[in-house]
Amino acid sequence: MIAMQVPFFPVSASDQATRVDLLFLGLTAISLGMCLVLFAAIWYCAVRYRAGSKADRSPLRISPLKLEIGWTVATALAFGGLFAWGTTVYLWRDSPDEKPLEIYVVGRQWMWEIRYPDGRREHNGLHVPLGRRVKLIMTSEDVIHSFYLPALRMKQDVVPGKYVSLTFVTNRPGDYRLFCAEYCGTKHSAMIGTFSVMKEAEYGNWLAGGGELPSLAERGRALFAERGCAGCHAPGSSVHAPMLEHLYGNPVPLEDGTFVTADAQYLHDSILKPLKQVVAGYEPVMPSYEGRLKETEVIELVEYIKSMDAAAPDPLNRPDPLMKKTPPSDR
Repeated sequence: MIAMQVPFFPVSASDQATRVDLLFLGLTAISLGMCLVLFAAIWYCAVRYRAGSKADRSPLRISPLKLEIGWTVATALAFGGLFAWGTTVYLWRDSPDEKPLEIYVVGRQWMWEIRYPDGRREHNGLHVPLGRRVKLIMTSEDVIHSFYLPALRMKQDVVPGKYVSLTFVTNRPGDYRLFCAEYCGTKHSAMIGTFSVMKEAEYGNWLAGGGELPSLAERGRALFAERGCAGCHAPGSSVHAPMLEHLYGNPVPLEDGTFVTADAQYLHDSILKPLKQVVAGYEPVMPSYEGRLKETEVIELVEYIKSMDAAAPDPLNRPDPLMKKTPPSDR
């Protein structure tokens, strides 16, 4: 059963949600407090200085400058404190205190496709282990969507061609809702799914229940060979192209004299828009795969490149059973 809480707040499933709730209550309390002070002053003056009252109406001997400075400084400190509080909550969300479990999320009209490192995938459903740091790497295949997890008080817009991320740790098992919070077309309201937080053992059983599947990196290896990438990027190739071993996470020199870190976004752009950042010393001859690869296929290639190790035997020289047993439609 989906865990829902109709009253003031939805169910909280993380420490981050508690922090966001406290920030909201703090902002609400300060705003209400200021409103009460202002309305109290208005009613006091309306009653005390009403027509016919004998109240003293002689001018107050208060410096206007001091009054303005005091009022401005007081409100600036109050809302400056709220800003600092909110910044702390936002920055704490992405604190990398441990290596996260990375899960890919692709939005499209009108569904969410979730891809797990072991090769498992699901639609409009996200399963995560309780108490473990999880990083969602997200993108869109068509229009702007917004991945919203009310139980975590987290929402992130996803746009085509760009990787964005959400990092969180859950503290309460259960099934919750996930939504698209950005109008994305006629069936936007149906873009709803389930966010499941499971204990570690249950999560392991859930993964095992899907059977043995080729991982994202293994699928990427098959796609790498199938699309002819090995003809240029494999060791010993006749084409002068950058080697991909140990590429991920390292600086890459570009032809304009600058450097860029080979992160997931760089690999994504190098596949779909190879002329955007040309590596120094290489000719811009790589064809673009934009419109020829799905976002999920790009994810598989990115995961394969991330897994490459120059010290290990070249995986392209080994038999690849995936080339026969993985139909193109499974990607």
